[in-house]
Amino acid sequence: MKKVVDYFLPRIAADAKRDGVDRFVVAAVISKASGDKILSLKRASDDFMGGLYELPSGKVELNENLIDALVREVKEETNLNAVEVTDYLSYFDYRSQSGRLTRQLNFVVSCNNLLDVRLNDKEHEGYTWVGRQELSKYNISSETKKVIETFFVRRTLDTTPSEAIIEGFQSGIQQFVVGGVISHKGKALLMKRASDDFMGGIYELPSGKLEAGESVEMGIMREVKEETNLTVSSLGKQLAYFDYTSGSGKRTRQLNYDINVQDAKEVKLSDEHEGFAWVSANELQNYPVSQEVKAIVSSYLTEKKRITDAEQTLNQGFFAHKREREEVNKGQEEQLAELTSTMKKPHVSGE
Repeated sequence: MKKVVDYFLPRIAADAKRDGVDRFVVAAVISKASGDKILSLKRASDDFMGGLYELPSGKVELNENLIDALVREVKEETNLNAVEVTDYLSYFDYRSQSGRLTRQLNFVVSCNNLLDVRLNDKEHEGYTWVGRQELSKYNISSETKKVIETFFVRRTLDTTPSEAIIEGFQSGIQQFVVGGVISHKGKALLMKRASDDFMGGIYELPSGKLEAGESVEMGIMREVKEETNLTVSSLGKQLAYFDYTSGSGKRTRQLNYDINVQDAKEVKLSDEHEGFAWVSANELQNYPVSQEVKAIVSSYLTEKKRITDAEQTLNQGFFAHKREREEVNKGQEEQLAELTSTMKKPHVSGE
C-alpha cells in the first residue's frame, strides 16, 4: 500500500499549487483492530469550531513533509504511535479562522497502542470511538462524515480504488466516472439519458464524474443519491471498467462496482435522466445500451443467478436432509414409547 501513498503525494502538491491552497492540514483515520470504530476527537469548547468532533489532525509546519506531520500530529493529539500510513482517502477545502484557504488531506493510519489515548487538553476536551451507524449522533462536519463513510465502505472491497485511479492516470486517463450495478430481484437498474444530452436516449448504469478531492466511494454514494435518490449501504467487488472519450474530448475511464442500496424500490430521477428500467440479462437486447455496459450487466446478473441457484440447491438439500432426520427421529421416538409402554405393563404369573 506504500506505493499508493507515495504516488499521490506529488499529485497533492501539484493540485494544491494549481488551486491556490495556502496551507495543508493532515488528518488520520484511526480504527480499532476490528475496523468498526473510528477515533474522533471533540474540539475544546473555547476554540475555533468548539465542540465539533473531528479526526486527529493538524497543520503541516514549514518545510515539514506530509507524512512526518501526520505522525507528529497523531502523537501530539492522541499519544498514539503511528506505525504505518496505509492509504490516502481524499481531501476537502475550507477557510481557516484567519481566512486562509486550507486543504485537509485524509489518510488511513495504523497505530500500535490504541488503549493509550491521552488528549492534549488545550485542543480537545474528549474523544469517542464512533461506528458508521452512530455518525448522526455526533456534531461532525459533513466533509468529515464523508471521509469516515469512505473508510467504512472501502473496508468491504477486495481491491483498493486508489490503485485503480493510479493505473488510470498512468494510462493517460484525464478524468474518471464512477458507478456500477444496482440489482433487485434478478434485474439491474438502467437509467435513460435525457434526449438533449450527450449520448441522449442511451440507457446507462447509475454513474457520474468523480469530483476534485473525492474518493471513489464518495463519488459513488453522491452520484447514486443525486441520480436515483437511493442510499448506498455498501460496495461489493470491483467490476470491469471501460474507457471512452467524453463530450468535451477527455479520455475518460468508468470504474464500476457492485452497489448495494438500502431500498431499491424508492427510485426517483434527477433532470439528467428521463426514465429508468429494471432489466434482466435476457432483456438487455431490447434497450439501447452500449456494448461495454451490456457486457458488465450480463456478466454480473449471470454470475449472481448462478450463486443464487447454488445457494437454493444447497438449502433444498439441507432442508430435505433435515426432514429425513426428523422422520427417522420420530420413528425412533415412537418405537421407544411403545417399548416403554410394554415394559410398564404388570407381569401376571401362571398358577
